[in-house]
Amino acid sequence: IEAGRLTVEPSPTDVAALIGGCRALLMPQAVNKRIACTLAIDESVPDSLVLDPVRLRQVLLNLLGNAVKFTDQGAVSVSARYCAAQDGAGTLEITVADTGIGIPEERRAHLFSPFTQGAHVGRGGTGLGLVISRMLVDAMAGTIELDSAENQGTTAVVRLPAVVPAPVGAIGEFLDRAQSPATGLRILVAEDVALNAEMLDAILTQAGHSVRVVRDGRAAVDAVAEEPFDIVLMDVQMPEMDGLAATRAIRGLADARAAVPIVALTAYASREDLKECLDAGMNDFLTKPLERAKLFEMLRHLATGAAEAPVPAPDATADGATADGVDRVGELLGRLAQVDRRDREAIRQTAQHLTAVSVGIGFDALADRARRLTGAALNANAEALGALIEEVTDAGRRAVEGFRQPGRPIEPRPAAGY
Repeated sequence: IEAGRLTVEPSPTDVAALIGGCRALLMPQAVNKRIACTLAIDESVPDSLVLDPVRLRQVLLNLLGNAVKFTDQGAVSVSARYCAAQDGAGTLEITVADTGIGIPEERRAHLFSPFTQGAHVGRGGTGLGLVISRMLVDAMAGTIELDSAENQGTTAVVRLPAVVPAPVGAIGEFLDRAQSPATGLRILVAEDVALNAEMLDAILTQAGHSVRVVRDGRAAVDAVAEEPFDIVLMDVQMPEMDGLAATRAIRGLADARAAVPIVALTAYASREDLKECLDAGMNDFLTKPLERAKLFEMLRHLATGAAEAPVPAPDATADGATADGVDRVGELLGRLAQVDRRDREAIRQTAQHLTAVSVGIGFDALADRARRLTGAALNANAEALGALIEEVTDAGRRAVEGFRQPGRPIEPRPAAGY
């Protein structure tokens, strides 16, 4: 930061979800101290604003962490509002207030100096939190103000320039369609954190969908067995039965409800975490805090997936692979190898076609891996996406070799490059 090499990467961000996610991370500490931690998002805050979500999250976690740490009784509150300007720009204002120990007057002038602590020596920390927060806010062209009085609490106000992104492409079209109850989806939300569940319920209901909320994996399995759903949004970490176990149980149901699309909701997105979700039978995943635009795009893809699924190649028969069908697999594998890894939609479409062709000619192992890639293409991080493409490529190579050289096994080994 001090070297001036801090980069700011603005992108459309669901501010309400981001703030709610930060609050949720600090809630266990607040509960342990028996203090309230409230959230208030004004109606003026748009669904999405262009700013740097990573830097804003760092600032908020610093401010909220301090507020909870130095409040022994009373409450911590976080609120947000947006002041729009005529030129399309505007200012996002976020306030974090507490009823904690406050800061003596003689120390306030040095609050933004490194290694300076208020009247809280012995409570932990390095004295760098506010300094780093100010530098991050400065990098985003914003301001941060602090008002505090000893034994009366502290209020921090962050103001950041932010514009409302223009609706683009399929997301905008889907948002329009989602407002119509006639196109609403039946969505099951399995989430044990009350705040997250309430926010998802509100967002989805407002978009015209029918929502049922359950708080653990066992209840999710029971709900799917009781009534049909179009999509299940499944938290991975839940009491009683976690999301992975619940997904396996749902996939084991005896009727068509076993095939309901399931999306993992997780704060972790490593290659291993993604593989765990897909191996359990989940179709895709979204990382927390959820962004509204990504959520709606995911729903659009899953809701239209059946209609968009390509018909298997006409040269493929139920009796097994044909030369033409295998050649088609080779073409699609070549296309997958050449596609720009940044073009997630092209990867998804190629994997979807590869799935359909593989099913039609009996390449089940390849179809399974291509199906996983189809589900993860839009949201997997670069490392996980590369690993999935590698698995598909290896499975495809072995399937093709097994067809062209009878007697060789078709089932693939674990991915080992191409």
